[in-house]
Amino acid sequence: KCRAMEASNHHPYVAAMELFSAEQRADLYGDAMRDATEGCDAREELEAALLRARVAMAASPNWETEAGSLKPGTLQHADLHTYLPGDVLHKVDRMSMAHGVEVRSPFLDVDLLNWSLSLPDSVRLPGRRTKPLLRNAAQRVLPPQVCAARKRGLYRRVGIACGLEVMKCSDAEADERTIVFVGDFLASIGLTTKLRDHGVKPNDLDALIAQAVDDPCHKTNAVPVTAADFRELYLHCL
Repeated sequence: KCRAMEASNHHPYVAAMELFSAEQRADLYGDAMRDATEGCDAREELEAALLRARVAMAASPNWETEAGSLKPGTLQHADLHTYLPGDVLHKVDRMSMAHGVEVRSPFLDVDLLNWSLSLPDSVRLPGRRTKPLLRNAAQRVLPPQVCAARKRGLYRRVGIACGLEVMKCSDAEADERTIVFVGDFLASIGLTTKLRDHGVKPNDLDALIAQAVDDPCHKTNAVPVTAADFRELYLHCL
């Protein structure tokens, strides 16, 4: 998908943000939606956001990588002006207001946001460790097992959306129930999560890993991924 986007002179970031193809949108949209979006080109809007992000970040030293691809900070800047207000906050506002709740987002405090964006990418996004600034700050007042804990709640929300009774379960049980349900659902419609079911053999992995490493989307990933990471993933899915 990212290669196809590059072939059409768009940045891979655009592919990462595009959920549906033009054909899928044509099938999904009703007449009112088609009329409201006629003449709109989301790809051009995203490219314009990337251009503005480049300009805004150009004052930072070494804001581009040696290969010329954008650093994570530039993509985050684009997110702040597209994905965050146009998708995440939009949904939060509608859902909260529907229930008479007004949401406050402390991490979007202007001073805090400006300070965090002024930090080098190596500080905000050091390798594969997630939320390093928050974890480091929390170490002063919270036990290590809390500071090192993984993000929770995603599978529970998915399970609730699927109609599962997971509200009173532990995180581990909610995860397990949801994963089993999704796996059974995929199997029921003929989809599989195992590569071997699609004809992939162990001796095919080197070629798959080489393609993954060369993919332009991988090169702009906020978290660096190595060939060894891809091999571990493919062996798990084989």
